[in-house]
Amino acid sequence: MPNRYIKMISQILLLGAMGGLALFGCSAGDRSGALCYPSNQPGVTCEPYPVLTQDDLPECQKRLTSADVSCAMKLFAPLAGPPWPFDSGLVGKAVTQLNGGAASYVAANWQLTCEHVLSAACTFPTAYQYSTDGVPFDEGSGCGPFLMVGGNPRTTTCTAEQDRDCWETVPLDEVFDTCLIGAGEPSAVYLQPAPSPPAVGDRVYVVGNPGFNWSGEQRMQYPPPLVSVGNVVQVQGRALIMSAAAFNGDSGGAVLNAAGQIVGVLSSLVGDVREQGVVALSSSLPDYYSICTLIDDPTREIILTAAGVAARVDAGVDAGGPD
Repeated sequence: MPNRYIKMISQILLLGAMGGLALFGCSAGDRSGALCYPSNQPGVTCEPYPVLTQDDLPECQKRLTSADVSCAMKLFAPLAGPPWPFDSGLVGKAVTQLNGGAASYVAANWQLTCEHVLSAACTFPTAYQYSTDGVPFDEGSGCGPFLMVGGNPRTTTCTAEQDRDCWETVPLDEVFDTCLIGAGEPSAVYLQPAPSPPAVGDRVYVVGNPGFNWSGEQRMQYPPPLVSVGNVVQVQGRALIMSAAAFNGDSGGAVLNAAGQIVGVLSSLVGDVREQGVVALSSSLPDYYSICTLIDDPTREIILTAAGVAARVDAGVDAGGPD
C-alpha cells in the first residue's frame, strides 16, 4: 500500500464503536483451546470473531489507521480464530511476509506476489512480459528468477521517461500488478490456483500481514497472517473489486475462494487507483474497497507448470496440491 497508509501513531487507540474492549480475561480455556474475541457483552468473556466486511462497517473503514485497533479487531481475524471454510493450517504455511507485504507459495519453489512489493528490492526488465514457455528469465537485479511479471508496457515507458501523469491513460483492466518469483526457500505446502475467477457476489478471503500498532496482548491474539472477508463487487478485466478490508502490509497477500484456492493477489485500494488516475473506475465504488489482481489463464498455466501438475490437468486428472 502507498506511504500515506503507513503513518504510525505511537498511542494505541481502543476507542470507537467497540466501547472500550477489555483485552484481558480472554483465555484459551473459554473456547476449548481456540482463540476468541474479547467481548464487551455483560457476563460474556469471549465470543466468536466478528468477521465483518467493509459494507458492514463503512464508517469504521473510512477512519482505519495503523493505530485504530478497535476497527482492525472488527475487520481482521486470525487464521486460528473463526472456523474458516478452507484449511487454515495449510494457508498459514503457504502465505508468508515479504518486503513489508505478503507472498504465497503456489509451487514448491515459487511465490506469487505483487510487482510493487518487489519494486524497491529488484530492478525489473525494461518491458513487462510473460514467460509463456514456462522457462524462467532472470533479468532482474536483487531478486529472481522470474517466471512472469505483471503490468503493461505503458507503465514502464512512463517510468523510463519519468512521467508521473502517465497513469491517466491506463485503463484499470490493463493494470496487472502480479509477479511470480523464485522463493528463497522451498516449501512442501502451497496453494492451488482456482480453475476460474469468482463471480460477483461470491465470498472471498484476503490473507495478508496488515501492519497495525498492536499491543503485546493483541499481537498474541492476532498473529499474522490475518484474514479479512468480503464479497466480489465488480470484475473489470483482471481487476476484482471486493468489500474485503485491506491495509498496508496486505499487498501481495492471497485472495482465496471458499475452497482455499488462490484467485489472485491483493494489489491496491479503490482510493489508490483513483489517485493514480486510472480510467474506467465507477464513481459509485467507495474508496476503501480493495482490489485483487486476478490470476489469468497464462498465469494459471505457468503456475501449474511450476508445480508440476500441468500435464495431469491436461490429461483430465485432478491436480490436487499437497496436504
